[in-house]
Amino acid sequence: MLFVRLGALCNNACVFCAQAQERAVGAGPLSEERVAAVISDAASRGEPLAFVGGEPTLHDPLASWIAAARRAGVPRIVLQTNARRLTYASYARELQAAGLSAIDVSLLGSSAAMHDYHTGTPGAFSQTVQGMRQARAAGVVVVASCVMTRSNFRHLADIVRVAHAAGASSIRFRFAARAGRVLQAPDRIVPHPALVAPYLKLARTQARRLRLDALLLGSASDPRQPFVDFLADEAEHPVQHPDGSGFVPPIVGLEQLAGKPRPAVTERRVRERRTGAELSKILPTFFDPASGER
Repeated sequence: MLFVRLGALCNNACVFCAQAQERAVGAGPLSEERVAAVISDAASRGEPLAFVGGEPTLHDPLASWIAAARRAGVPRIVLQTNARRLTYASYARELQAAGLSAIDVSLLGSSAAMHDYHTGTPGAFSQTVQGMRQARAAGVVVVASCVMTRSNFRHLADIVRVAHAAGASSIRFRFAARAGRVLQAPDRIVPHPALVAPYLKLARTQARRLRLDALLLGSASDPRQPFVDFLADEAEHPVQHPDGSGFVPPIVGLEQLAGKPRPAVTERRVRERRTGAELSKILPTFFDPASGER
């Protein structure tokens, strides 16, 4: 697949944005001549074409570029988008009529609070979900993409459900690339793969139930690497470390997490209840902010 990289212009401000520096310096959009050249190249090779940003829907000629690619014989045209502009049904239909095959939508949470935190844009969640639905209604294939962070990895199964309800036929998970805004605080944004693995398994189980294709991108730092089907046997396709340095050994025996949470092997749970006064005697520093140990 060839990419038409339209520039960093975007109406979201994601906490993991890899193009933050380009946006800060005001990097200009791709020229009309360069767009035409990439379209011609894709047509001559018979390869699919993807319009990516920033946010491609902020470029008003997008529909005409898609139409030009279709006329040139490009077999499949994909749009990477936050889908917010597709909230307008007429716009979704316009892109479909121009020849758009599919959209790849960034879905970063299972709730407005979670998604909007990641995008830095209040109201983005409702617009993105509605945009996905409008695209699906217009006959465009919808794919959801979720960047896994420390703030959403525990909710991957819920994100699968939202993607399905919004009309997605598949969902892709990947780690944030260590670039752009991530470099400011990588440990606050990128979760350790060993922590993510059990929640990916929950997402896998949920995707199976909903008949949704689910894929894991091996390394966000190297976009040339193929997607790994983590619905397959994990011994053959384990979860890969986000920096591409190696594979994390598969975690076994975590399917139980799909049901009721269970105590650790050495943990003993009882029904005994204690009052706050009783707990303050057992854990005195826990209730004392001045101790600095809370």
